[in-house]
Amino acid sequence: MDPVLSGMSAALAGAVVRLLYQWITCRTVVRLAQLYQQGATERAQFLPAGSRMTERLAGQETVIEIHSCRAGSNHG
Repeated sequence: MDPVLSGMSAALAGAVVRLLYQWITCRTVVRLAQLYQQGATERAQFLPAGSRMTERLAGQETVIEIHSCRAGSNHG
């Protein structure tokens, strides 16, 4: 096999591996964020009115306040 062709093949294979690694890493970060958000939403659903939930993860703070829903209120 020609040395130039084999070198180009190796470089292309390396680029494909780096691209695949980057895609997997980004997809994992997105999926973890989705799971974190889903968990926070599920925990907040069981809190009584007037509750406040604070969560800290990786330097970010999320505060969820649960307000009472009044019958006949118009949020239009």
